[in-house]
Amino acid sequence: MTRSIGWIVCLTVLLTTGFSRAEVKQLTPGGFTVEQDAILAATPSAVYDTVTGDISGWWDHSFSKTPKKLYIEPKPGGGFYEIFNDSGDGALHATVIYAERGKKLTFTGPLGLSGKADIVTSYELS
Repeated sequence: MTRSIGWIVCLTVLLTTGFSRAEVKQLTPGGFTVEQDAILAATPSAVYDTVTGDISGWWDHSFSKTPKKLYIEPKPGGGFYEIFNDSGDGALHATVIYAERGKKLTFTGPLGLSGKADIVTSYELS
């Protein structure tokens, strides 16, 4: 599966005063892409900073009922991590494959589907 501006996008939290449009496009049998455009009352850099770093305040899917921390390292090879506890137990939800502050962030991984899907999520900001 490939998804652009993914299925669990923090931008929906930010859309209190914006415009949103989504479209599903068929790619191949068993695969699809979802594109969502959103106009936000924020700069691209501010949105980028919201979708990276500590995302515990808005990310709503986790393996643990009470994760200690969810965060995305905004650099190539950086992880999208869920930390369960003070011991550092946790999960790697995805790996960052492109990071350009205020412009684009792309990560790939199962995002909690335990390897059952290959999901690519991209935030393209302008």
